Amino acid sequence: MKKYERHQMAILKTMIKKALFLIGILCFILCVIHLVNRVKILENQIEKLSIEQVFAQAKTDEEIFDNTTITPEVQTSEVQTSEVQTSEVQTSEVQTSETQTSETESTTQAQPEETSVEEENSKIVYLTFDDGPSSNTNAILDILKEYNVKATFFVNGKTDEISKEGYKRIVEEGHTLAMHSYTHVYKEVYASKEAFLEDVYRLQNYLFDLTGTKPIYYRFPGGSSNTISEMDMQIFIQALHEEGMEYFDWNVANGDGGNKELTTDQILTNVWNDIPKYEHSMILMHDSVQKGFTVEALPEMIKQLQEAGYTILPIDDTTPLIQHIRDNSIENNSQ
Repeated sequence: MKKYERHQMAILKTMIKKALFLIGILCFILCVIHLVNRVKILENQIEKLSIEQVFAQAKTDEEIFDNTTITPEVQTSEVQTSEVQTSEVQTSEVQTSETQTSETESTTQAQPEETSVEEENSKIVYLTFDDGPSSNTNAILDILKEYNVKATFFVNGKTDEISKEGYKRIVEEGHTLAMHSYTHVYKEVYASKEAFLEDVYRLQNYLFDLTGTKPIYYRFPGGSSNTISEMDMQIFIQALHEEGMEYFDWNVANGDGGNKELTTDQILTNVWNDIPKYEHSMILMHDSVQKGFTVEALPEMIKQLQEAGYTILPIDDTTPLIQHIRDNSIENNSQ
């Protein structure tokens, strides 16, 4: 009898062991399935993020390249004429440099916007014009006046009479006068911290003497994410902040940075492709003699924005920072 009981107990133990073994295998399989599903979800998220970053990077790289192909207008001053000649040589060098680096170097995108004091339920658009004044400035100002809109002009240093009147009219009509370097010659502007600040103050003092307004907002030639500067852009970013100035990039572009002439429909498509993504959209446009098509598209752009319920404002102290690269020293101190 005892022998029979021992035999039954042995069978029971064997069955329990097999059951535990099967339960273990089942748990392992469930864990593997769960892990595989998580990996697939992460891969999809990474793929989606990568596609968006590549698209945004390509667009920003294009704008940086486009900004280097600017043909400065002829100035009446002998000094300005010399600068224009230097700029043309530099433009050729920059084009070659960017062609070589655009495929290997990545451009950081505009970072998430900070909380704004603007109306919570209103989407805001900032119209910004680089490289002026030009022979198109008065036409741009006429359109802005017609639609009762204020904009921001990131200007260069120009000494001809048309440009001088352009600076003055920008200020007199309530727009924001901002800086985009005096020369727009990359090797000069980004040669060193000292050279950079010398260029900034040369332009700021020149504009103050002409208009009585001392600009404090800046847009880097090529943007803060440009790959042309041989020095770390943090040096120039922090130099501006040390001098009590602020810089702005863009998160929307109308596409006029290149040499190709665009139709109004193409410009509007470029703008509306990105504006719905942001609560605060900063549109990059150019005010130069070659950009007559930008002027032609401006009335319809403003009209569509207003009809869609957007508020159009100039940059001021309440404007959220739209920046491709942030100041590391500020971010480190806030942590």
